Amino acid sequence: MKISQKELRDELKIVWPAIGFMWVPDYVLWKPSFDEMKAAIEASTVNRMKFLDDINDCDDFALQLNADIKRLRAFDAEAGKIPNDKWFPWAFGEVFGTHFKGWPGGHSANICVCREGIYLIEPQTDEIWLADGPPDDIILCAKF
Repeated sequence: MKISQKELRDELKIVWPAIGFMWVPDYVLWKPSFDEMKAAIEASTVNRMKFLDDINDCDDFALQLNADIKRLRAFDAEAGKIPNDKWFPWAFGEVFGTHFKGWPGGHSANICVCREGIYLIEPQTDEIWLADGPPDDIILCAKF
């Protein structure tokens, strides 16, 4: 399901009215199903990497899972597994914020705007939860 850059921004603003920066360089994105997103995350090996203070911490895990999902989608497109009329980047990216699932500290994670809703992903464990906004999840910025 296609979604415009503006529609994506509007959906994020509904959940996080105070969100600051949103970097969405593509004008059209694709909303995968929850099952498609989950399968792609499970195909990634980012969660097997070791946490190393400062060198491979939360922001690095989020960056690497974002890149891995985009890489796997490009391979699928190249192999002919994605029809040409669906050649759009997924609405999958990285977020930074506080109070993820109520935890008060700053943190980076991943986000996917799926057909079924907006989901946050902990890239270190592959835990996925429905984004319910403040006070549990406060997103300050997002990059797609």
